[in-house]
Amino acid sequence: MPSDVRPGLGWFDRFADRASRFSQAWFFAFCVLLVVVWAPSFLMASSTRHSSELDEDISELRKAVGLEDRESSST
Repeated sequence: MPSDVRPGLGWFDRFADRASRFSQAWFFAFCVLLVVVWAPSFLMASSTRHSSELDEDISELRKAVGLEDRESSST
């Protein structure tokens, strides 16, 4: 309700205002660089699984493809 609105800025509004002044192109570039540096570590962790587990997952995915067509109740 409009009567519930207090004059002045709340703590979140002050934080958002400061953050918007801090966010510049260099900050965006830093964030992109951080993701680029982080992404290989994520990929390496997922590739360390045993190949037998990966083979099982691939098999399950292949079985699941088209399952809705094979198991459909309509004729």
